[in-house]
Amino acid sequence: MTEAVAPVMDYAFNNFGFEKLVFANAVGNLKSRRVKEKTGAKLIDVKPAKFVNPEYTEHEIWELKREVHYIKDYVFNYYEQGVPEPFGITLKDEPSKLIGTVGCFWVSKKAKCMEIAYAISEDYWGKGLVAEASSAVIDYCFNEFKLKRIQARCKSVNKPSARVMEKIGMTYEGTLKSAVFHREKYWDMHYYGKIMP
Repeated sequence: MTEAVAPVMDYAFNNFGFEKLVFANAVGNLKSRRVKEKTGAKLIDVKPAKFVNPEYTEHEIWELKREVHYIKDYVFNYYEQGVPEPFGITLKDEPSKLIGTVGCFWVSKKAKCMEIAYAISEDYWGKGLVAEASSAVIDYCFNEFKLKRIQARCKSVNKPSARVMEKIGMTYEGTLKSAVFHREKYWDMHYYGKIMP
């Protein structure tokens, strides 16, 4: 049942941009309750209700937030596969405060190639934090996964991201024209790479 519900939730979050989904469950219906639990939803309330089956007189209200769905279905899935993505970026003096993410995912295991991606809160742009975190992740991935190549890409208009790639020792390799369709338009993509000698 969870496998059937998951694509619907993905569609609601990704295609309609919903921030949360709310489910109702008859109190006592344990099978249905387990489905809600597996999605990562949280029980937030219990209210009286009328059902065709008079055995049920109350229903539970469950809420699944977008970020919880992301963590459960995307992050944990990658971790289970041994993919180093995403790692959290935090401040050294505030280790419990997540300000961004960085990580590498496989482009080709046969070619021993991964791609690095990163994102950070706008409040921390221009402070060198992404470059510092990315350098650590690149070193870790080259050593841990015995990689030959790590690549990165960004929209040609994203100058700050390109500067990060240059700061961490990556080499500009070229631009693919109209390589990505996003937000109703095509974008040119800059590609960078770093090779293990």
